[in-house]
Amino acid sequence: MSSVEGPCTIINSGDIDPYNGMQLKQDLEKGKLFGFLVDNKKDKRPPLRQYFMDGDFFIGASLCVTLTKLALRYIELEKNEVEQNRFCARMMLVMSSILHLGKSGFPTKPITNDDTDRIFLCLKTLSERTPETVEVFQHFCRDALGKMLEAQHDEEAQALKEKQKSASKVQADDPVQFAQLSSGKESQLGENVFESSLMKEEKEIFLNRRIFVKTRDSQVDFFYL
Repeated sequence: MSSVEGPCTIINSGDIDPYNGMQLKQDLEKGKLFGFLVDNKKDKRPPLRQYFMDGDFFIGASLCVTLTKLALRYIELEKNEVEQNRFCARMMLVMSSILHLGKSGFPTKPITNDDTDRIFLCLKTLSERTPETVEVFQHFCRDALGKMLEAQHDEEAQALKEKQKSASKVQADDPVQFAQLSSGKESQLGENVFESSLMKEEKEIFLNRRIFVKTRDSQVDFFYL
């Protein structure tokens, strides 16, 4: 038999009003008691709460990691253990509230297992405060972020170099430009003046070689030499 510590109040079954109990159940089903959580387009929620209601608990997990780092930094500065425990308890209350909201069923999408594990890790870190986990949050996380940003910068620089190299290459089938045969305006337009001049000359020769002959029906016909 389980024992309950501390003062408690025993409620008899006769003290419960059946109508009020049914009304409470209906209110819970309709969401009247949790109106701030039920989707209502008329109400404008704060951005962070709206993210949680949309199921974006990745932001909540990131927030819990930030609060954990903040609590560990506060422990380094504050030597009073009572204040340390009070501050950590407040941070853990926020984390547990986010976790409870993700599993409550009110958001559009429930919290994922990865986000749940991250929040549980933050709660365990503030609860136990082992040197290994404290070192991970205080030093290793920052080093990993720095390496990730450095690798991303190197990838962007490499992509920019490859783009510049590909732009400066000359393809084998590119037309040859003759500066002596092109004017400044035509060179700006990118027209192949050499090929256009050859086509013009061939057209003139072709027209000059036509010979017109008058047929019996007084119709003009022509042939080419």
